[in-house]
Amino acid sequence: MVQQAVGPLPWGHNLLLITKLKKHRNLCAEQDKNRTLRREIQELRDKIASLASINDSSAEREQIA
Repeated sequence: MVQQAVGPLPWGHNLLLITKLKKHRNLCAEQDKNRTLRREIQELRDKIASLASINDSSAEREQIA
């Protein structure tokens, strides 16, 4: 009887690694999503600050006039 070179595969270990890989991929996807949301929030904050400064300038001009 000749034994195969590969032998029995440790399926429990393979399933554990696959599960960890899926969790890692999901975490990476969540990080990308969060990074995008943080960037969009910062852009909105910048726009709000810009509009507020324009509004402040208009109010100052009205007070002078």
